[in-house]
Amino acid sequence: MLYDEFGCEYLLMQGFHGEANDWKAVMESYVASKMMWNPNQDPNALREEFITYYYRELADLVSEYVLNYDINAEQMVKREDAPNMTLQGGDEILSSKYYSTAFFEKQLGLIDEMYVRIDTLGLSQSEIDEYTAMVHRLKLTSQFMLLYHYDDYYYNDSWGKNEIMKDFFDTCTSLGLRNWREFNGSLATLKTFFGYLG
Repeated sequence: MLYDEFGCEYLLMQGFHGEANDWKAVMESYVASKMMWNPNQDPNALREEFITYYYRELADLVSEYVLNYDINAEQMVKREDAPNMTLQGGDEILSSKYYSTAFFEKQLGLIDEMYVRIDTLGLSQSEIDEYTAMVHRLKLTSQFMLLYHYDDYYYNDSWGKNEIMKDFFDTCTSLGLRNWREFNGSLATLKTFFGYLG
């Protein structure tokens, strides 16, 4: 709406276009494209519309998963030590003090529920594969964040960390994921960063 009020006629939007497995970028692109046709729409309603049509039988669980990240971000910015969310803030927003182990346990619990539900839907193998890939993409976000903070949360638990890393990188491979971020963000670089030897 702000761009409309300014009389903006053209808008360039950047995103992580080099990687097709970024579920959040796909969702945001849907909302942004709808808003550019009609800036008076409710972006939250558009997001729910996307989730409903894209995730179908998993929509309620996905909505809860996404909302949990919203709630955590809202609590984060209200803190006295809120992170610097500008480019100058770097990775400050990823600090473990803003995310609890209970948060990730809840998120990954929702992911487990999604997998269980897929098994109850009576789908064809191609449909199962499609839904499973959708859930894999969602799972990677929480697994990445948990791995990023693992040593802060679970001191000296290399076995548990290796189990999660194996599942994380196996999932990346199954999705054909090549990059986890833009600059110097290859999967090989991420394995080195996490110390994964598998």
